[in-house]
Amino acid sequence: MVEKKRYDMDSPEARAVIDEIVHGTFTIEGTFVAFPLCFPGASQPIPPDESRIVSLDISREGMIYGGTEGHCVHLFVGMFHGVTGMVFDLARIENAQACIGVHCGPESVVAVVHGTGGSRIVSVPHQSLPFDLIQEWGFEKPVLSDVYRFPEGEKAVHSYCEADREHLLCLTDQGAVRIHIPTSKRTEIEAPEGLSRPGGLQSGKVVAIGPDRSIWEYEPASSRFRKSEVLLPDDFTVGEKICWLHGSSREATFVADSDGRIYRLSEGSSTLEFSKSLGQTRHKPVTALAETHDGRLYGFGGDGISRFWRFSPRSGELKDLGVAVSILQQRRYGYEFSPAVVGRDGQIFFGENDQGGHLWIYFPKVERV
Repeated sequence: MVEKKRYDMDSPEARAVIDEIVHGTFTIEGTFVAFPLCFPGASQPIPPDESRIVSLDISREGMIYGGTEGHCVHLFVGMFHGVTGMVFDLARIENAQACIGVHCGPESVVAVVHGTGGSRIVSVPHQSLPFDLIQEWGFEKPVLSDVYRFPEGEKAVHSYCEADREHLLCLTDQGAVRIHIPTSKRTEIEAPEGLSRPGGLQSGKVVAIGPDRSIWEYEPASSRFRKSEVLLPDDFTVGEKICWLHGSSREATFVADSDGRIYRLSEGSSTLEFSKSLGQTRHKPVTALAETHDGRLYGFGGDGISRFWRFSPRSGELKDLGVAVSILQQRRYGYEFSPAVVGRDGQIFFGENDQGGHLWIYFPKVERV
């Protein structure tokens, strides 16, 4: 009989592993605040089976708008500036169970939804920041307006708000359309089937990836897709789980493939430039991706219990930051996250894509210079 070797639990190697297991489970850098989908103490949160946050956008004024899905879609606003801290449920969208996208237009916020009522685009007016010296606020449900209804049998799959914020590019199961938000005018666009969720560059160009690994560029000025001569990196894995950086304000943007590899996409003098893989996250797929004002990337990856990570383009370091474990008012462990946007002051808003969802606000660690 072979005698089993006993581990020395007090050895430096064993203590290092124990420390990583115990402390690495929790978020090890920066600070998270989980905010319920309501006005705390004054309103009821969005019902748990209707609260999976799947889309976020930020207005020029710094308001956070989001869409949920589940038994029914909700459109909400988050106000976090100065003394203000709240989420207000703007509308419950009947006969809609999936939120394709929420986008801030020039005069209104639009949501592309789909469900038993078909695919359609609805809108609510922008919300102003409530503030007075004694914080006595009042809110009213805005009127939900129809912007556009897709023909029966046509399903909206992805949506992207162009740089002018007046036009929506909608990919459907039958091609693509461009919707002018103020007038609801529809323009048919020729596009290949099966394009991925699109991403955008600072120039306004929109990029999507085909199931055959082709790259397609959309020019808003001409309202046309064209096939790029650029090839995807050999190790780029295509699929439904491609995740683009939301609203990059820099010359380059970032995208994660279905296996969690991160790539930089930039515009050269005459063509797109795809980097080689910059790193691969521990858990796949990447479900949320955001860029701070100093260029660092933060994101979540994995199903069930999402894992948090940071990537520093300057150093090339990809660091696992643990898990958003629990919240104060509810004993539960582990969450899934989907969309992410960066706030006006550099904080990051992550949407909890889970039952009883929260809007999580992350304050990144300030690096020494």
